[in-house]
Amino acid sequence: MLPALHQNILTDILRNKRFTALAAIYFVGISLVFTQITHALFTDSASSNNNTFTAASVFPTGVPLTSAQLKINEVSSAGSALVEWIEIFNPTASSVDISGWSVLDNTSSDIIPSVSPIPPGGYAVIIPTGSSTLIPGSATAVTLGAPTIGNGLADTGDRVILKDASSTEIDNINYGTDTTIFPTPPAAPSTGVTLSRNPNGTDTDTAADWILDNSPSIGISN
Repeated sequence: MLPALHQNILTDILRNKRFTALAAIYFVGISLVFTQITHALFTDSASSNNNTFTAASVFPTGVPLTSAQLKINEVSSAGSALVEWIEIFNPTASSVDISGWSVLDNTSSDIIPSVSPIPPGGYAVIIPTGSSTLIPGSATAVTLGAPTIGNGLADTGDRVILKDASSTEIDNINYGTDTTIFPTPPAAPSTGVTLSRNPNGTDTDTAADWILDNSPSIGISN
């Protein structure tokens, strides 16, 4: 619809038949102007690469998506500290560097030293200094600078927490007598048995994600 001012002008012109042609030219000209304005207001003029936008790889919290998706995937906690280990699974399509991250039990924590990034779909295995655990070459081996993981993973019950370099909690699990995470935790494993996510990498934030595994699968899919 034309503004009232333009309508009045058009009405005055049309009263004089000698200016009919002029009125037609005026109307067409004004229409073209409004078409251009409307197009400018509603056309996507932003640089959008064919209107396909790319989502940001980092949430406002500053935690990269890939880091937030890492999983504690299997835990060997029973027996000597030399046979304790924690497996980390990277289910994403990108490598993730966990150097400078930390792993905690119920009383203390250890800083992860500089290590090779965990490849896409790959695994890392965290062990204490002096460990007798054999880690497959396909997995990233992470040897802590202490003879225990935390204060040593307790046979009857404990927790395992993974934090990134900014101390943001990435994943956790508790078992046995420890009820700080799952009020009804998975049972504590015995020697030679591990706690494993089942199926591999499953994470519903419940104790149901975990089973006692009589066939440990260190550094590979559960």
